Amino acid sequence: MFQFRFETLLRVRKIREQAALQSFATSQKHHKELKDRQQQYINSKLALDARVEIDLNKGISSAEFRMIKEYGTFILEAIKNLEEDIHVASQDMENKRQAYVDAKTKYKAMGRLKEIDFMKYRQQENLDEMKFIDEVAVTRHKEERW
Repeated sequence: MFQFRFETLLRVRKIREQAALQSFATSQKHHKELKDRQQQYINSKLALDARVEIDLNKGISSAEFRMIKEYGTFILEAIKNLEEDIHVASQDMENKRQAYVDAKTKYKAMGRLKEIDFMKYRQQENLDEMKFIDEVAVTRHKEERW
């Protein structure tokens, strides 16, 4: 019966690969959420600019105009902060992607080692079987001669 001598290590590497994949997926999700939020702010800013243009043509009070401009400044600042957060999230995502690739490579290496060990086991098993058949044939031949 074949038993891989590093079976425990193989299972540990598989668990690490899965954990790295989960971490990478979480990082990707966070990055996407930040990008989506940034797009929402950009859309809000565009809508606000369109509203200001319409309101200026209709006539708007200076207090209301100032309030809209302050809100526009707030949106621009939020976009700028999100750009920094997105940059950090991108770096984190890349680091976690690399960790996942490394974990996957280590797991595949152990899997390949298991395949090689299994092939050696099968070869030895075949040799043992051939040896047994030869011994049976020699024994029968001796019995027939006597």
